[in-house]
Amino acid sequence: MDILSKIKPSQKEEDELKSLVKDFIQKIKIKDAKAVFGGSGAKGTWLRDQGDADIFVKFNLKKYKNKDISKIIEKELMKKFKKAELIHGSRNYFNVNYKGFVFEVIPILDIKKASEALNITDISPLHASWVIKKSNERIRDEIRKFKYFLKINGLYGAESYVKGFSGYAAEILIIYYKSFDNLIKNARKWKEGKIIDVEHHDSASSLNESKISPLIIIDPVQEDRNAAAALSREKFLKLIELSRKKISFEEKKINLEDYDLVLEIIPKKNKKDVMGAKSLKVFEYLKKNLNKFDVKDSYFKFDSRALLCFKLGKKELERYREHQGPPVKLEENVKAFLRKYKDKTYINNGRYYAKLLNKNRKFKDYVKELLKEKHTKDGISRIVLK
Repeated sequence: MDILSKIKPSQKEEDELKSLVKDFIQKIKIKDAKAVFGGSGAKGTWLRDQGDADIFVKFNLKKYKNKDISKIIEKELMKKFKKAELIHGSRNYFNVNYKGFVFEVIPILDIKKASEALNITDISPLHASWVIKKSNERIRDEIRKFKYFLKINGLYGAESYVKGFSGYAAEILIIYYKSFDNLIKNARKWKEGKIIDVEHHDSASSLNESKISPLIIIDPVQEDRNAAAALSREKFLKLIELSRKKISFEEKKINLEDYDLVLEIIPKKNKKDVMGAKSLKVFEYLKKNLNKFDVKDSYFKFDSRALLCFKLGKKELERYREHQGPPVKLEENVKAFLRKYKDKTYINNGRYYAKLLNKNRKFKDYVKELLKEKHTKDGISRIVLK
């Protein structure tokens, strides 16, 4: 089956979305502001079954530069939509559930160039304009294929719990390489430090350290920004690895029975990025501590809640464990070690060790103890051990 027939919205779906967006925008009447359709929907790069859309409420730059534009639209939205939800961020925005569709309503200043922006969200319409200008229907379909490929392989999203490719980064890459196949062909040869500079800004050397990532994509409309700054080394290398295999658009199905330990995390209600980050923190903490059970494989997935899976090399620890102490020559350290562990100590290769009893030797008992610790409770409402 042609993958586009699965992931590309039909003409009917396109028309229905545009009609719904138009209907929603007409309900937002704010003095001196104009609501416009944004994001992948406006660019024509959205995937079928996408249940949300961006609406930007643009305010005149000179008049509203020093005003809290989030507060201005909050009053109107709360009056018009009972389910409007305030989301805290660098500039607060709102989620509105309207006719079964989630609209992200984002206040921005109406700028003409990136240097005028007071917040990263102000630049979003410039991103959309650039993508529309540089693409056609064929390119937009290629973008859809790449986005879907990233999505099914856990590489889609610049959020801190994903550390993958943003939608905008995906769009830039396809526009640069002209097609999904050509992008994949070139990705096989990528090395860390690869630079993609579509508009030839030649600004990579001037990026500060916080903007450096394994793949540097110079933002076409903001030359001092790396559009792939959130990309982790792990996700960068995973795309290269996938590019060297037979390309498949089949989503990998996770069989929970293949794992020894499965947990579900329900985070406390917050911004999605915050909830995902809290869940990932628990996953990484558990994985680090479970290494004593020889973690062979692990899996993390977050939507509104998180799924954590671990495959272990052993299910039970030995009765005793070896705890490393100081070298014999460090007399003061040795005295403290001997006071603490007394008759449990011995010397091996010029260093003291202590033979300690392993508590919670079975992995499930050990995990239950870990789940009582502060590290696994911060920002978490409930963790279910399955």
